[in-house]
Amino acid sequence: MANSNFYNNQQISEYYNIPGNHGNYQYQSLDELINTFMVIYVGENKIIPKADRNDVYFFGRRALQEMNYDVLRSKKTWEFELDSRMYIPVPHDFIGYTNVFWTDGAGIKRPLYPTKNTQNPFRPKPKLDDNKFESKTRTELTDRGAEPPDHIDDWWETAYSDGLSEETQELVGYEQMEDDKGRMVDNPDAPIYETVTTYPSNYTGVIPDSSDDVAGPDPAYGYNVDSDGVAVTETTSTTLSNFSNSTSNESQTQDFDYNDSHDNLAIGQRYGIDPYHAQINGSFYFDNANGRLYLSPSLIGATIVLDYITDGLADGGDALIHKFAEEAFYKTVAYAIASTGSNYSPATVQMLKKERFAETRKAKLRLSNIKSQELTQVMRGKSKWIKH
Repeated sequence: MANSNFYNNQQISEYYNIPGNHGNYQYQSLDELINTFMVIYVGENKIIPKADRNDVYFFGRRALQEMNYDVLRSKKTWEFELDSRMYIPVPHDFIGYTNVFWTDGAGIKRPLYPTKNTQNPFRPKPKLDDNKFESKTRTELTDRGAEPPDHIDDWWETAYSDGLSEETQELVGYEQMEDDKGRMVDNPDAPIYETVTTYPSNYTGVIPDSSDDVAGPDPAYGYNVDSDGVAVTETTSTTLSNFSNSTSNESQTQDFDYNDSHDNLAIGQRYGIDPYHAQINGSFYFDNANGRLYLSPSLIGATIVLDYITDGLADGGDALIHKFAEEAFYKTVAYAIASTGSNYSPATVQMLKKERFAETRKAKLRLSNIKSQELTQVMRGKSKWIKH
């Protein structure tokens, strides 16, 4: 008989004395669930007579991902103070967000709302004219009666090179001066230099992939250069610059009293207003191409809270499944194995599919944690009279 003083292979005192253990009795790890599945569901005279452990582990990981998306609780939260850059990189294990807030001085979360009317588009450097290297190449080829290569006429100037052009000083002569006999000779104290611009030998025109979307040197292709051979390191779009420098009525310094004379705010201006924009908390949007979360300029200096969804596989300690969803996990893995196998009858596959659906729905209901007492308290305000 197991010792009842042990909790999950550790003393109960360890649970209370080690903060990292708090709350972990609710969850089981992916490895524990796979071990249990191999013992209970796989074997002779069972639904799955034979299964490779690698297959079970693969489908277990997929089940963990899918259940993190819409069944399990979202446990990941970041808090940060927004600086003047007005964005943060999304977390390394970010899949999607659930909520974005800013917290006021009382620690109360104020919801932020996404804006659909702006973004951070990529702004390439337009090619206005041939640079010096292209002009030289065109002249040399034209003199020989050959056609210039197509890349010289590219619309966007994106150079394939592993370095910048170099400017060197070459001695081309001296200023003239008269000697004692009145003859013109070179003045050794007045040399004349000419600036010569050289370009890398592997210049071939347009970069064949999207590396020109990145400001600064690309590891494989080097810098983008403009028509003068100058490196293009600034790709901030005008749209983003205008959004970052805008002023609006969103300000966290305003101290609104929402319980006093709220009807006096914007008198006569509320007819036809879009409720989507009828708030002063602020706004945000995701720049998915660059993996950034941008927020409105009124939120600079504010404490931002990001609640987001992860697939549970980025960190080893995240590969956990709540015990309310344990049976849903088993049915999902069993159905995945049967549906991809060739020795299972269609009736067995359909049975496991229905069981997976039923157990997943049951897990959602359990994890939604709806309490009848809390629901009753909320519904009491349903028929409240709104007095004018």
